[in-house]
Amino acid sequence: MTSIRSQLAVAGTLLYTGAAALPSGMQCPAPQWPREALRFELEGTTTVEYSAGKDGSVRNVRVLKSSGWRVLDAASVQQVGQCTVRPDQARDESSHEFLQHVWRLEGAERVRPLVVAGSCTPTARFDEFSHFTRPPREGLLVRFLAGDAGMPRAIVVETPAKADLVAEAIAFVGSCKFVHSPEVPGMPTDAGYGRVLLRAASPTP
Repeated sequence: MTSIRSQLAVAGTLLYTGAAALPSGMQCPAPQWPREALRFELEGTTTVEYSAGKDGSVRNVRVLKSSGWRVLDAASVQQVGQCTVRPDQARDESSHEFLQHVWRLEGAERVRPLVVAGSCTPTARFDEFSHFTRPPREGLLVRFLAGDAGMPRAIVVETPAKADLVAEAIAFVGSCKFVHSPEVPGMPTDAGYGRVLLRAASPTP
């Protein structure tokens, strides 16, 4: 089974990712990977903001910058909320601190399934599936598991959207076929993700 590591890194700004230790006096429980995140092999970095009380409790934890995956963000908020810092009666409880929670899978590079060109059935509002992180048009981020025949299942729409748009996005992805490229080295996985792109004239979510 693939070994897994979650690394905590302290950050004073969103761009700093070099530190690999908690702030002095801060203690946190061991990070717990959500089972769903493991099954979909999700990775990312969640930056959270929090405040510390005079008694050493960690309060007001919220996501400042998302990992892209709600399940990882929720786990980061829960984990950081269980941390404590050194009590300090002179502490300003209104000040905010930042913490980066890095979710990273170890092991061989994963080869995710790719959409077969022309395999998706366009809908009224969606007409393309993109694996690019910055596609040319707006769309909804989705994740899925590709079956033996390349047909997706367990499709989850990550981007907040109205129920009808979510249902249409799931139907669109469900019509696509995904396969692994034999030319790409690494460990094949059935977990895939990408964006379903809105037609140019379609309303935004």
